[in-house]
Amino acid sequence: MSYRSSALVIAVFCLVVCCRLAMAGTADSLIEKSGVQRGVCSVLGASHDLALDLAGNGLLVHVWDSAPERIESLREKADAAGLGIERVVAEVGRLDRLPYADHLVDLLVARGLTLEDLTALSSAEVLRILRPGGSAMFSSAVSGQPGKWAAEAGIEIVSTWKDASGSWIHLRRPPLEGADDWSHWEKAPDNNPVSTDSLIKAPYRTQFLAEPYYIGMPAVTTAAGGRTFLAVGHIAHHRREWNILQTLLARNGYNGTELWRRKLPEGYLVHRSAFIATPDTFHMIDGDSCLLLDARTGCLLYTSPSPRDGLLSRMPSSA
Repeated sequence: MSYRSSALVIAVFCLVVCCRLAMAGTADSLIEKSGVQRGVCSVLGASHDLALDLAGNGLLVHVWDSAPERIESLREKADAAGLGIERVVAEVGRLDRLPYADHLVDLLVARGLTLEDLTALSSAEVLRILRPGGSAMFSSAVSGQPGKWAAEAGIEIVSTWKDASGSWIHLRRPPLEGADDWSHWEKAPDNNPVSTDSLIKAPYRTQFLAEPYYIGMPAVTTAAGGRTFLAVGHIAHHRREWNILQTLLARNGYNGTELWRRKLPEGYLVHRSAFIATPDTFHMIDGDSCLLLDARTGCLLYTSPSPRDGLLSRMPSSA
């Protein structure tokens, strides 16, 4: 091989490595800006390296693209990277109707969409699939088009920025009007177990299926800020329930993604008003103390003395 040929090979190799590193940095940036550490990510268009990097960061990635040859290529790359269908799923389809249940997706990423693509992908469809508080990240080949598209739809523009892979715009889905939380054992501090939610109506449909499919007894669920918190007691009727006994499990309330779990103390009494869920903090009695956990991660934020007169069950959900 001549000197010129060797130099060309080295230059091409360096260019590929630089592009790969830039895309890895883009995935990290998208995750940081969206705040989505775990959950369902939809990638529109077969942006191979970006999709694989997002999956490598712990997200379940579903790629939706109109070109069969690009999807086949992505599947081969995912297999080579050791990312099976439990981490990356790639399918062929059109942008005018995305294959997701309402409010299922945590993060939507679209890179290099054309004007024709943005015309097919309606803002109403993006709002339909994104969960409340979910993010959509667009890097468009058409300058300014995603911003105009978002403004016409009334979608919040969180930020815009540029990186090595191009210009990006961050959109966020607003909360659902009429949605209600279930912050206490009996719904609220007044112990009146009646929800004021005006969105969930018949006919009822299954939103997701997620493990564990079987749990022990007793069990208490609270919900706030789009998350559910399941506390499972000490009784199992079958071997299949053993691993979930005496466990506190936090999930994404829209797609069932497990956010975190924590073992309850041995002999913990679940069937009582021992928990309060808020959008930011989860409160739980622990012996003579009250633990305040980060609702997003489960990390301990603070330990405070627990009042003995039952005050915890009457604390407002904003506490």
